[in-house]
Amino acid sequence: MKTTRSATKRTEVDTQVIEHLSNLSYAVMDRFLAMQRAIAPDPRLSYPRYRVLSWVDATREVSISEISASLGIARSTASEMIGRMVRDGLVKKKTDSDDARSVVITLTPVGQRLIKRRKKELWDAHSSLVKDLSRDDQHAFVSAFETLERLTRREDGEESID
Repeated sequence: MKTTRSATKRTEVDTQVIEHLSNLSYAVMDRFLAMQRAIAPDPRLSYPRYRVLSWVDATREVSISEISASLGIARSTASEMIGRMVRDGLVKKKTDSDDARSVVITLTPVGQRLIKRRKKELWDAHSSLVKDLSRDDQHAFVSAFETLERLTRREDGEESID
């Protein structure tokens, strides 16, 4: 018998649900990818870079170790990515005001404009997606995505970046 991930509550998996989910998942992914592609592409802004810029924008400064942990990548890989972002003028490194031995990453004005523009583009795309739903359905839609994110979180304990 196949079971859900929950160790405390095991239920039998409905094969019709799985079949329907299999069909829906590709259709939904295709539509979301099309929506993402419709937003003006910028070669400077891959998904990992978006995550970093978004996080730095929210926290104002972040260490390479924190970026490494949040993306689930090796510190050396994060350092290389940050190095390229520094060369592209999106972020800058500065000495941590609390610990002169540490370096933190902050946004440059170019990085600030880029992340602000991308967030607005995503806001507009997502608003368009839910605009015809009732307020309750909008909340249910987001709740479904929260559940999907939780269920698809990597097994190694990766946490979400809020």
